[in-house]
Amino acid sequence: MRIREAQTERFIMDVHGLFYELPMMTYDGKVWGIKPISYHLRVIPDFCFWRGLFVMAGDQTDHGTGQPQSGLLFQNIDDLWNYGKPRGWGGVWREETVVKDQVSDPFLMLGFDQKILHISHRKGVTKTFQIEIDYLGNESWQVLKTLSIDKKGYGYFVFPDGFSAQWVRIRAVDEADLVSAYFYYN
Repeated sequence: MRIREAQTERFIMDVHGLFYELPMMTYDGKVWGIKPISYHLRVIPDFCFWRGLFVMAGDQTDHGTGQPQSGLLFQNIDDLWNYGKPRGWGGVWREETVVKDQVSDPFLMLGFDQKILHISHRKGVTKTFQIEIDYLGNESWQVLKTLSIDKKGYGYFVFPDGFSAQWVRIRAVDEADLVSAYFYYN
């Protein structure tokens, strides 16, 4: 992960193939307003802002000889928004023993168009989970949806197109052994 000041009052973060724009300040000790900019397939060991240009170091493989190449790419910072549309996936639980009222870590939601949650458990009976949303990024969590996952152990929820909030998390309403919960964003 790299976080750098890329222009006056603008921070850019590169994490797992996504560029993000970060706010300059925290509000009441909380960071909110993290926005994905673009998806990329580059290996970017570092980047900076120099003489009005956004500069990325690169470790690319030459297509002809297969030899690794290092170099610098100088471009306008606004070019980052022309890279691939932000998309990604990640899990808040992976085969974890989850107890009643346990809450997952928050997961970033802002800036992705289409979102889906896949959730599974291995208990063999119906289990209930709540999807909680923090719209403002100030830890004011609200229940968006309650999901009952039947004894087959799998369920999903498709968020409405364009639905947005700062953060999302999952709460186990009752005891649920070995739970996995993954978000896919496009």
